[in-house]
Parts: sequence; C-alpha cells; structure tokens
Amino acid sequence: MIDPDFYDVLFAGAQSKRDKPPTWSHAFGISKSTFGTISHNAHRLRRNAIAPSFSTARIQKLEPLIQENIDRLISVFRRYQKKAEIVSLRAAMGALTSDIISEYCFGFNDNYIEAPGFNVMILEANDTLTGLMHVTVQAQWLPPLLDRLPESLVQAAFGQGLAMYNELKRVS
Repeated sequence: MIDPDFYDVLFAGAQSKRDKPPTWSHAFGISKSTFGTISHNAHRLRRNAIAPSFSTARIQKLEPLIQENIDRLISVFRRYQKKAEIVSLRAAMGALTSDIISEYCFGFNDNYIEAPGFNVMILEANDTLTGLMHVTVQAQWLPPLLDRLPESLVQAAFGQGLAMYNELKRVS
C-alpha cells in the first residue's frame, strides 16, 4: 500500500514522542536496561543520565586508553604474522572494542585481545542473540526462561558465549 501521508508519521522529527513497542523491549531479556525501556520519557531520562560519558570531549580523553589497546592488538598481530597464521579481523576488532568499552564503562578489562582466537565466543554469542531476536520478539517468555536455565544447559544448547552473556547479566 502506498500512503504518502504516512511519511511524516514514520519519519517524525525530534519533537515527536514515541514509546517503544513492548515486544522489542523484551527481545534481549534486558527490559530494565536503557535499551529495554518502553516509555519515551523514562528512556530520555536514562539516556540523558549517561550521555555525558559519551560526549565528544569525554571520548577524546579516552585516546590514551584506545591507543594502548591498539598497540596491544598490533603486538598480537605481529605474533600471528611470525607464525604465518590467519587472523580473523572481525574477532580482533570485536576484542579491541570489547576491551576498550569494558575498561571505560566497568573499570576492568577482560583482555580479549590476548585471548586465544580473540575470545571469538563473545561474537558468536552476539550472533546467536541477534539470530534469535525474531523469535524472542514474539516469544517474550523465552529470554527469562534462558536466564533461569543452568549455565551448562545454555552452553550445551547455544554455546559458551551465550552462557557467559547470561552470567554477566546476573552479576551486573
């Protein structure tokens, strides 16, 4: 159906307030997070609370941390080069961003850059989560169920990465 009047509804300006559809809020099982917030006003409050941490000036102050992690990654690349091994750039970049983000946001670094294979299971867990999203949007009971299952069962069904993701949700 072609409806030119719907354009302004779909692409409303910044002044337009919209709540997130509840089905999308629960897709990843993090409904109490900023991402999972349904109400436009509540989301705005939560987003504004963390916005200063991601301002251009604050991110520019991170340059030494970013450079230090890039230097570590280059060192690992050189080890791969000496052994003539293939490097998964997707896994390497995932490790780099994970190390930077976790250190900046949580004050610790899991050192995925130095981990064998750049701890690719984390990327695989992300792929699993996004691959399941079309199911979890419809079956909102599934993420809470997965959260309650024993880690060994989740690991057997979906891999170690998703088990680690569930464990992180429990402790944070």
